[in-house]
Amino acid sequence: MKKSKQAGIAMSHLLVLAAVAVGLALVILPMFPDNRPMDMPESFLDGSESHNRLLAVGALVDQACRAGDLETLRGLLSERYLADVSRDLPADKELDSMLLESKATGIVGDLSDKEFTLGVAGLGRAVMIYRSDRPDPVLQAIVFFWDGARFQLDAKGSLRRKTWQLKDAKAQASVWAQSFLRGR
Repeated sequence: MKKSKQAGIAMSHLLVLAAVAVGLALVILPMFPDNRPMDMPESFLDGSESHNRLLAVGALVDQACRAGDLETLRGLLSERYLADVSRDLPADKELDSMLLESKATGIVGDLSDKEFTLGVAGLGRAVMIYRSDRPDPVLQAIVFFWDGARFQLDAKGSLRRKTWQLKDAKAQASVWAQSFLRGR
């Protein structure tokens, strides 16, 4: 009888300890960032799920800029991009909702007259490159960073034909995209 009473007490201590551990896990685990692997193929096509997923992030950035919603925008931009935007501001300006509305250049809207040239992903980034031939050939890159839970706008840029190292637009786009994937 004495052994069964001791076993019962030990079992109840174990159950209490297990309940405390589960409770702590429920409180502490949400504090750690989500760290899922980036679920995207190494290359993707116009209209593919990956392409549309990145366009959706771009559309949210556009919407937050137009609305002057700085809080939402901070969640959609990588730290690197936010630092770049802040560095480009005049010394007497801070990034605020009024400035966002005036500077809203559009991520997705700018693409309407451009041809999708290349989509690649790897090393925690995804790059979409578009080409426009008006008035002269230019490649436009939009780079997204995977933070372990979602894509954030990380960079965007243009490369005019006169600065291309290669004659073929697709080959130049590929070389340029790889430099973005490496974190250029």
